[in-house]
Amino acid sequence: DMLFAECWKLKEVNIPSKLREMYDNIFINCCEVSPSVAILPETVEILDGSPYYGISTIEETVVPKNVRVLRQTFSGMAGLRKVTILTDKLTEIGDDAFNWCSALEEVNIPDGIIRIGDHAFFWNLRLRKINIPSTVTRIEKHAFDSAPLDSIDIPAGVTFIGRNAFWNNSKLQKVYARPIIPPVTTEWTNGDGPYLPFHSCPMETAILYVPKGSADAYRTSMVFSEFKNIVELEAWQWPTSISTPTMPTDAYKVYGKAGTLHIETTDDAHEPAFVNIYSINGQVVWKGQVTNRMEVPLPQGFYVVRIGKRSYKVSLN
Repeated sequence: DMLFAECWKLKEVNIPSKLREMYDNIFINCCEVSPSVAILPETVEILDGSPYYGISTIEETVVPKNVRVLRQTFSGMAGLRKVTILTDKLTEIGDDAFNWCSALEEVNIPDGIIRIGDHAFFWNLRLRKINIPSTVTRIEKHAFDSAPLDSIDIPAGVTFIGRNAFWNNSKLQKVYARPIIPPVTTEWTNGDGPYLPFHSCPMETAILYVPKGSADAYRTSMVFSEFKNIVELEAWQWPTSISTPTMPTDAYKVYGKAGTLHIETTDDAHEPAFVNIYSINGQVVWKGQVTNRMEVPLPQGFYVVRIGKRSYKVSLN
């Protein structure tokens, strides 16, 4: 710990080729040190602490393939933009792993991760996209606090989401909550803070997608009760990732205009096809057969349009 702490003029350090462990504040405030200190050998297994805290010159780094502990490692690296995690030996993204990495834009969470720790991605102000692996069961407090995520995909195995976990995700548009039983959170204590996981997110406008038959449970859950727009999805309607939030649209063009829902077919459409239009609460408001061009007048609101095995989301203003 603190091996080269406050060595203001230090510029070069050779990292041993058989290094196995790194701990806290090794290079803290070594503001002139070369970014090469973040190039680690494959022998590294434990990264426990904040070795680079306060260094802003490191923009990219790689977590080697044998790392099995990743805790606080990149905390306080204001210039870090990209991290590539090569190891498959992690079971958690440890507490504060990427805490205060305000420039971080790209990082992969590898398969096999079970827990995303306290403040793991706190104050990642440029992290607009994250893929949470299906193996994750716990997302701890402040995990993605203040990240500008527009879509969040919560895996089916998640049972717990800590307070402030997604606090102030101000650009949030969609949440895909795959668990049939809504995840729980803690009761308020001084240690956990007063806010629920999605506090200060735009829950008036963001759409919460949940499994078919579970909308009522989500409406009464502590974590999700403030979401106003909840849509139930059949098993085949779920996206494969948050980067593909809708079904393919090659055969039909579906859109809203002047209070009317419009459906147009393309050359790739194969008639006959049937259409069902659902309200935001999952109720069928219209059904029929697709023609080349259709107009369905509906009240203002959000609708899910199902044509054959395709699904489209439409907002009518």
